[in-house]
Amino acid sequence: MKNNIATIFLSIGLIVLYILHFTSNSTNNASDADSIASDSLVADSSKIDSSAILVNLGDSTFLDSLEIASYSKVGYLSIEQVVFMCPSLKKDQDKIVGIQKSIGTREMSLKTNLQNYLVKKQEEGKELYEKGLLTQAGQQRLQEEAAQKQMEAEEKMKSLAKEFQVAKEMEAKFAQKLDDVIGQGLKIINEKLQLDYILIEKRELSTVYALNEKNNITELMIKIINSQN
Repeated sequence: MKNNIATIFLSIGLIVLYILHFTSNSTNNASDADSIASDSLVADSSKIDSSAILVNLGDSTFLDSLEIASYSKVGYLSIEQVVFMCPSLKKDQDKIVGIQKSIGTREMSLKTNLQNYLVKKQEEGKELYEKGLLTQAGQQRLQEEAAQKQMEAEEKMKSLAKEFQVAKEMEAKFAQKLDDVIGQGLKIINEKLQLDYILIEKRELSTVYALNEKNNITELMIKIINSQN
């Protein structure tokens, strides 16, 4: 009998725990549902400010309040063409190019002549050796002649190096002169055109092109420089 009573109370206890468990879950679920519902109000279109409603792209009146953008005015200038068409500049450039070309030609000639001379002495020594006529004194003479020729060539190369340095200094002065002349010309041109930027094309920078001849100020620059000489 006691066992039956204990079993009944145990069963009742389990039922109570079962009810409490699901009651607690229902409360939590209800709380979660309220939270989700609260969050959904944020995305509810009826809660969005009417000023944020998408505009109709067919109606451009919403753009009326925008300020007109100010675009930069860009000019185009070909330095190579300016130098070519301005006699005073071309004369200076041709002089420098001529000096550098002369140095290069003489340098190549020295190296070629020295190489030919050494080959000739080597063949001379080989011929004497094959004929059994190459003595120790003869071999020493050939070596001394070759060494002397090489020393003379090296001295001439040093002299050419000094000439080349002078030519580089002339080139630097010309570049500075060109910058000054171009700068003065740009001031004169910009008094009228009021440009914001200048795209300058040089021989080593050939990626700039004048898509609109109205932007090309090269002819103006040539006229200004030529009028001052």
